Amino acid sequence: MPLVSVIMAAYNTERFIAQAIRSVQAQTVEDWELLVADDASTDGTAPVVEAIAAADPRVRLLTADKQGGPGPARNRALWAARGTYVAILDSDDLAYPHRFATCLDRMRQEPGVRFVHGNVDFIAENGVATGRRWPPVGRPRDVDTILLSGLDLPWHSTWFAERQLLAEAGGYDPAFAMAQDADLWLRIRHAAQARYVPCAVGAWRYRAGSCTADSLKHGQTQWVCGLAAYARGFAADRDVPAPTVDALVDAARTELQRWGSKPRLWEGNLPKLAAVAGCHRLATAAALTEAFSAEAPLPARLRQLVLALVPFLVGPVARHARAKDLRGIIRRASRAL
Repeated sequence: MPLVSVIMAAYNTERFIAQAIRSVQAQTVEDWELLVADDASTDGTAPVVEAIAAADPRVRLLTADKQGGPGPARNRALWAARGTYVAILDSDDLAYPHRFATCLDRMRQEPGVRFVHGNVDFIAENGVATGRRWPPVGRPRDVDTILLSGLDLPWHSTWFAERQLLAEAGGYDPAFAMAQDADLWLRIRHAAQARYVPCAVGAWRYRAGSCTADSLKHGQTQWVCGLAAYARGFAADRDVPAPTVDALVDAARTELQRWGSKPRLWEGNLPKLAAVAGCHRLATAAALTEAFSAEAPLPARLRQLVLALVPFLVGPVARHARAKDLRGIIRRASRAL
């Protein structure tokens, strides 16, 4: 059996998937299998993978008759995986050669750790680097602490976990049209004993037509699903029976309408969703980044600095308001059943 199973969902990524697969083949840890779950692509994605798989038996192509979305596609790969560990990699992203070795070393340093993640370099569609993002999440935390501590969710293409951890949780919930990774993380976080490696383990590509790019452009669905995922996690932390996902999504949509134009401030960005919902420390991080940017004009830097200081004064109020919002979503969804 392989040590690492790489889970790769693919849909119409003919231009990028060969580079993603080559980044797996370049790993310093060679005991792996790559399961590419093609989601009924209409371009040449499947033939590209087939050609690579013919030369490298570690690469396996899983096809589908009809498109089901990234969550079900990843589940197909997860249920077919045989490795002790699972590494998530999207079909247009890159894994750096040391990724598997770095994550395995971090796990072996501390027995009981079941989940490791790290930084990603942001690259443009043409592969040019644009910046770096670091999402440090450490010990298990409840939803309150995750949202109010300024910690981000683990970047999905850096996930490295025990396969059994994801299997025990039932994999990705297909009821979520988007934000399946946020929902799965919120369901596994207590059992994960997650640790963060402070280095870039791969690159995330921003490209037109990708799920994330579309969510940044048309953020309503991402916002609704993200709120529903947080509400479900919030209920679980309080041992409150959670309504169905459909009911939570409908309730979250109503909640967004009540907020009016607020979500457009951070449209499509799930961590910023938490900021608008009451987690102002996440907004603080963004504000401080702008405030100390040498490229920003002085008035803008001063404005951002003021915004960054406000959350420290209103944190307790924000925490109560955000908890109230999530409780309201749960109650509304329960009444709808």
